Amino acid sequence: MSIVCGKCQALIEETVRFCSHCGFSQESAIIEQVGGSSVEDVLSVSENAAISEIKREYQFEKQNYIGSLRYSIITTHIQLEASYMEIVQDKKTLGIFKKRRLDTKIEYGDIHDIVIKKTMDKYDSVWAIICCVLGIIMPVAFLLAIVLFWAAYGKKIHIFTKKHVYQIPTTGEVNLDELVRAVKVFNPDIFIKGNKDA
Repeated sequence: MSIVCGKCQALIEETVRFCSHCGFSQESAIIEQVGGSSVEDVLSVSENAAISEIKREYQFEKQNYIGSLRYSIITTHIQLEASYMEIVQDKKTLGIFKKRRLDTKIEYGDIHDIVIKKTMDKYDSVWAIICCVLGIIMPVAFLLAIVLFWAAYGKKIHIFTKKHVYQIPTTGEVNLDELVRAVKVFNPDIFIKGNKDA
């Protein structure tokens, strides 16, 4: 479980006595803040402080291009609630066709892993494979397939639950790391794999 440092407000493990960021003694900060209450009260105050400080709304956008032509935008909105996260994901193709790809609520207790890695978008990959087959007849289609494979490859957050894997494509780095840290506050048992360089 993470708590907030009484001096620099950084998230740190609740078992540490001194902040790893600024070196401030957590015991004196908590006693001063709570006024000598019991350990259980101190921990609940620390947990509530950590939860109240985190950002609750996130938006990720992945734009796919062929040359200078933007052919699709995938926009994902994530809202963090007290016991679940709500994910709404839309895909807009050629600026005209809009499709709701995902609209779900995931309980934090159902999440066991969050993996950040580079993978290919399955829908774009299917189109690329079709272009490869057409490339036997028309060489231009084969070149289009190469471009589609390249455009479909990108960084995604994979959220693993017992029944499903949810993919959130993104080009951003800051919100991605911030989201992972925030979810970890709500459920410290979630296993996180991957980083900015993944």
